[in-house]
Formats: sequence, C-alpha cells, structure tokens
Amino acid sequence: MIFTLSLPPNIPLWMAAVGIVVGVVLGKMVFGGFGMNVFNPAMVGRCFLYITFPVEMTNQWAHPIGDLVGGFGAWAPVADALSQATPLVRFREGGEASLLELFLGNTSGSLGETSALLILAGGAFIIYKKAAPWRLALSCLLGGAVFSSLLYVMGEPGVPFPLFWLLSGSFLFGCAFIVTEPVTGAKTRPGQWIYGFMIGGMTMILRGFSNFPEGVMFSVLLMNAFVPLLDQAVKSLASRKAAKT
Repeated sequence: MIFTLSLPPNIPLWMAAVGIVVGVVLGKMVFGGFGMNVFNPAMVGRCFLYITFPVEMTNQWAHPIGDLVGGFGAWAPVADALSQATPLVRFREGGEASLLELFLGNTSGSLGETSALLILAGGAFIIYKKAAPWRLALSCLLGGAVFSSLLYVMGEPGVPFPLFWLLSGSFLFGCAFIVTEPVTGAKTRPGQWIYGFMIGGMTMILRGFSNFPEGVMFSVLLMNAFVPLLDQAVKSLASRKAAKT
C-alpha cells in the first residue's frame, strides 16, 4: 500500500507491477525475506521506477478534481488534464501553491502525498495504535523543520518559507508512513532520533541543492544503509558507559 500511494495516479499499471516486483525481489528477498531487509522495499521499487521511467514518474500529473465527490465521481482523466505540475515543480518554475491548497490536498502529486490533513490524521492514528514509533515520525519532522528554517534564514536562493516545504511533496507522507517502517528503521531510541532527524534534514538539503525537486526517497534509502552501524554505535556507547559505572 505504501508503494502504491507513492506513485503518480496516472502511471501505467504494468509499470506499477514491475516496480512492486523489483521492490519485493531486490528490496526484500535477496536479504533473506521479511524482517531481514536493510532497505525499505517500497522505496526500492519506487526508486527503480523513478530512474527507469522518469517521464511517467515526474511529468504526467493530473489536475485535482474539485467537485463535491472528488475523484469518486470521475476517473481516467483525459490527456489534456496531464498538465499541472506538483507544487515543488511549480515552485522551481516560479509559481507557488497556497498553504491552504497544500493542507487540504487540492494539488497535483502522488496518490498519498497531496493532503497534509489526511496524512496527519492517518499518522496520528497509527501512532495512537502503536503501529509506528512516534520518535521516528517526530524526529523526521523536526529535522525537516530545522534545516528548512536554517536555509530560509540564511537566504539561500530557491528556498521557500519553511511551512511550504513541510506541507508540500511527500515530506509529511514520509514522516508518517515511510520513515516509521519498523524493519528498516533504527531500533534503539537514540538511534531513532538521529535516523529520523537526518532523513528530514537531508530531504531539505536535496530539495535545495540537487536537481531533484523531492528528496524523501533518496534520504530514506541513504539512511537505511547506516541503520545497522547507527544502532551498533548506540549499543556500544551504552555498554561502555555501563562498564564505567
């Protein structure tokens, strides 16, 4: 479900099928199966599609449907509707979406990333049900807020008001549903704070200085590689402190 929600709404179904196969095989099975994988399988599959089919993953976005029942009343938009860019792309081109649009979800984007309101509600629910570690979600949010604010205060060109970056793109979706993935995330409490904070910070750095308007996917995969080392370092430090006492 996380993989599906990370895709554009108009991507060909066969591409989505290829992506999920790659995510399961290369992101999970080669490491020994469920619970043994180092990298987030959903992000592995999405990264493969992002690199292999960049046009379908980055340029074909549908206008949001604004009637009373929204997308439930209309599906399969016509070709001329594939013209509105995502808020992050529009910002790089000199435009900007309103904060209200970003909060309610009246923007273009991947299936699960547009409505900050629904993402926050869903994230709060899974944290309440203890299906996701709250430290991972909160630390990622803090990392994004701190780094976006620093870049904005420093006057870096192309860096918007921090709240715009926090509400746009897949950042909140990543905080709530991707960073909190239990298998590939840090297991120790200090490690969880560092892991989430670094993902949030790297996301904003990639948005500001790379050629990619987004950054969550790459940040998650990069930090996945350091999770074993991070947890081991935390445990080693705790052992040394215990030995001294």
